[in-house]
Amino acid sequence: MSYCFQKGETVEEQLKELSDALKDGKPIYFQKYFSEEMFEYFLSNDVFVDDEWNAGMAETDYYFSVAMYQKMLKEKHFQDVSEEERQKLQSLFERRILKFMRKFETKEGIEQFEQELLEGSENGVIEDAILEWEVVGGKKVDNVRYYILENTKTGCVIENIPNSILNNYNQRKFKTNVNLINELLRISETIQQRQEVDIRNVSKNIITFLNDQNVFVLNEWNQQRARNDFMFLLKMKSKGFQPTQPQYTKANIIIKRTLVSYIKEHVNDDCLTI
Repeated sequence: MSYCFQKGETVEEQLKELSDALKDGKPIYFQKYFSEEMFEYFLSNDVFVDDEWNAGMAETDYYFSVAMYQKMLKEKHFQDVSEEERQKLQSLFERRILKFMRKFETKEGIEQFEQELLEGSENGVIEDAILEWEVVGGKKVDNVRYYILENTKTGCVIENIPNSILNNYNQRKFKTNVNLINELLRISETIQQRQEVDIRNVSKNIITFLNDQNVFVLNEWNQQRARNDFMFLLKMKSKGFQPTQPQYTKANIIIKRTLVSYIKEHVNDDCLTI
């Protein structure tokens, strides 16, 4: 943690500044983003809690934070902070404050998401408006998945919604499409790594999705009946079914001709849409 002197006027402003800095990967300056008022806020909102690190007394973390803040406010630089104090402060930040800020960012993100959602909906009540939306795409950036939502009535689109936001809504069609997109993204990573996609790593849900999207086509290998390929792949995924090597090879050929082709057609700049 780094240090400099500057702070916001209110706790809410400081929390917003700290949240933005964390999102942007900026160094966290102690005296820029914190204040005695913020530490009081942390204590009253159970950010500082009784644990083994403070011998069961949350007030200990509060008084230590205030003391460190006052010390650096007076000294104006980091050199007068002992190594023990530095490590203790870093531990407190990671153990309590950073954990709280993740929740704060999620809450802030939910408020922004619901505002955008209402603006793009016909219905003005969030519980009803959310029923107008479905998840239609996603991408993975630095191990975080982001999704694209589209309104089925207005055609409005909301992009870059993290999984932590969507998890707060118990919408079946959200979860169904999110799970589907997550699996397609996983398979897309396999393709990008130039590895073969194996039928054993493809779920029945994906096979059914391909059929719903009319990905299976007529050809000489399925006797001009596209459904034959669909039913064959479902049979391969049947519990207890022991495929022969020729059947296993045939299944992977169908997967390459259908699923792999579908993903390549629907991935643009690492973003997948369905």
